[in-house]
Parts: sequence; structure tokens; C-alpha cells
Amino acid sequence: VLIYHGVSKTDSCYRVGLMLLDKEKPEKILARTKDFVLEPAADYEKSGLYQGCVFPTGAVVKDGTLYVYYGCADTVTGLAFTTVEELVQYTKTHSC
Repeated sequence: VLIYHGVSKTDSCYRVGLMLLDKEKPEKILARTKDFVLEPAADYEKSGLYQGCVFPTGAVVKDGTLYVYYGCADTVTGLAFTTVEELVQYTKTHSC
């Protein structure tokens, strides 16, 4: 699983997407989410040094749960979480 961010050319907003890479050949993309999975919504994600910006900074898996730490408007750090199984399934079913 690759968790990445990209910036929109239309509104300069940073959002988060997901990719599944082949375990043996990580240059091979198995699936990529068609749309973003996280975008600035809360005030602390929209207002700060860089407004309208969320970007993954680290991830930890513990007991099947994936915890993703992410930057918010270059001011604070947020935490999103889900199960690894749900994340993989979501990426497969919402792939472009």
C-alpha cells in the first residue's frame, strides 16, 4: 500500500490518494484510487501556514489497524485510521 498526496492544479488543494503495488515488483501498480480518500475539511486542515492542505507523514500498523499521521495546513498533525483489510478492499473497488 502506498499512501501519497497530490496537489490540484485548479484549486491548489493537497489531497491524499492510495495505490496498491506489487510486492515482488513494486514499480507495478495493481490498483490506484480514482479519487482522493482524504481532503481538507476541518478548520485546522483548511486554515494555517498553507491553507487547504493535508498530506501523509507516517503510518503504523498495529493489530490490523492502520494509523496514518498527516499534516494539516502545515500547522498541526492529524490522525486517520482504518483496518488494513478495509483500506486494501476500498482501493481495489474504487480503482481507476
